[in-house]
Amino acid sequence: MSTARSVPADMNFKIVVHDFVAVGDTSPTRTAQQLEKGRDLAVACSSGNQWVTPQSTADSSMFTLRRERLYQYCLSPPTLTTRIKSISIPEWGQPSHVDDPDRSRLYDLQEFESTDFQTSLMHSRIGLINPSRRGKRIQGDGMSASKPAKRLRLETCSLLDFIPQPHFIPAPAAKFRPIDPSKIPPYQKTSPSPITPYDAAAVDQLLNGRYRRAAWLIPVRGSLPWDGASTAVILEGTQVASRSPSPSPCLHAPAAQPRAITWTPDSLQHLWSFLGSIQQAKHLGPLSLSFHVAPVDAFSTRDSISEPVWESNHPYYHHLSSRHTAGSPDDFATDICRAHLEGVDYIKVFHDMPCSLSLRNILDAYRYEPVNGEVPGRSGANDNKIRILKGAHLVLMDECSKAAFLM
Repeated sequence: MSTARSVPADMNFKIVVHDFVAVGDTSPTRTAQQLEKGRDLAVACSSGNQWVTPQSTADSSMFTLRRERLYQYCLSPPTLTTRIKSISIPEWGQPSHVDDPDRSRLYDLQEFESTDFQTSLMHSRIGLINPSRRGKRIQGDGMSASKPAKRLRLETCSLLDFIPQPHFIPAPAAKFRPIDPSKIPPYQKTSPSPITPYDAAAVDQLLNGRYRRAAWLIPVRGSLPWDGASTAVILEGTQVASRSPSPSPCLHAPAAQPRAITWTPDSLQHLWSFLGSIQQAKHLGPLSLSFHVAPVDAFSTRDSISEPVWESNHPYYHHLSSRHTAGSPDDFATDICRAHLEGVDYIKVFHDMPCSLSLRNILDAYRYEPVNGEVPGRSGANDNKIRILKGAHLVLMDECSKAAFLM
């Protein structure tokens, strides 16, 4: 409602009527009627000095509220019901209750056990008497001086006569039964580590190849030209191979390198005979054996070592890296690997691909008993055997003599 102003009745008005129509309104508009309504509304508002109630033509149904469109804001948080009793923190200065879990009494605590530190003082006195094991022996003290570590003497001559001829034994011509995984399980201690250009997918495809051939490389002396592969050394015939799964103290390797494989002439011949027995057993399909001997000029002339045997300090580190290679650029890396591989003594075991992991498990479980008698400090027949290839990282090559993966 609004108040109307006093305006002369005979005065002409020029007005503009605005008709607001809803967007969805499809009813026909009547211009003359809307103008008349607007004029009447203007005259009613200005013709007298009284209150006038204008009539609204809007559809009241547009403002009708529906229940599904109603929302309530600022809802009060719901009340959660739980069986856990909330712990209230008492005010400062209030006495504690008997059932308070934080309440403790001094006489309920266990008695403290003191010490006079006699054990620590005794150890410190012993350390003052014997500050170092490397010191000279004191005369008349009754204590024996520790023996220095024995330096290992390594074979640097050619290994051509270390294994009896022939150095290549082909697979026997016979029928072979499929391998039984329940009797000879596959090797599962580590996963295959692909060697470029192989990747994980290519390795899986190779392992699943039913009619493909492969070969395991067992290093005898030297370092294979692939990162992560095990290095091997061979001792002179008068020494015994190390029993420990880790290399001997003078053959320590960096933490990132695998353990070194230590051979003797007797253990090398025993491995060759062992592989021949597996070939004749015919449980792993057609096996072929070959022993590759490196040239004499591939090794240094040192006959003993007392330093790490890795990379340039290795006494058998090959010197064939500067050999000229020929071929296309794509085969350049392969030719270099082959040149490096010529400077390593190794045994190659050809086999069918379905038997590869089972053969790897047999190589890992291979045991050798030294012929020089029992090792001091051991008893029993099983304690005298050494697992030479335990923890070794061997290389598998495909049918094209390309390195596929380490395992």
